[in-house]
Amino acid sequence: MAQTVNQLTLTKVQNVKTPGMHSDGAGLHFRGKAKWALDRSERSGLPDARRKAADCHRLLDGHVDPIEHRTKTRDAAALASAKTITFKEAAAQF
Repeated sequence: MAQTVNQLTLTKVQNVKTPGMHSDGAGLHFRGKAKWALDRSERSGLPDARRKAADCHRLLDGHVDPIEHRTKTRDAAALASAKTITFKEAAAQF
């Protein structure tokens, strides 16, 4: 069974009057007031939300957990950032 995606348009989103979740397909939902939800995480903007949803689906197709991937990416960035600071700078920031 084919999955229907990109069901909402910018005009439809701007004219939403009823509160609640409005499905765009493929697990992406509009919450109202320019808030998009993909697996309980909020995004703003329809194109950005669709891009993030597509990224998550590509990871899942490759048998990669998107949450673990995001955590590893953030940890690697934090580690790289931590390596570029001196002890004196860290103490001053603390």
